[in-house]
Amino acid sequence: MTPVKHALSEHDTVLLREPIGEWPAGTVGVVISAYLDALLVEVVGTHGETLDTITVRPEGLVLSNS
Repeated sequence: MTPVKHALSEHDTVLLREPIGEWPAGTVGVVISAYLDALLVEVVGTHGETLDTITVRPEGLVLSNS
């Protein structure tokens, strides 16, 4: 049986596969908008504050288990 690949969508919690700007691989973010070839991801601090918003191609992200 082939595993089903989840298409990333708004509100998914994701991890960066590789560094983007100042954010290292493994940084946690939340998808806030999904476009045809990119996703807008919000990086949130420990107190819930928005630290950054970044645009990432879907292959640059992996769905988080949390």
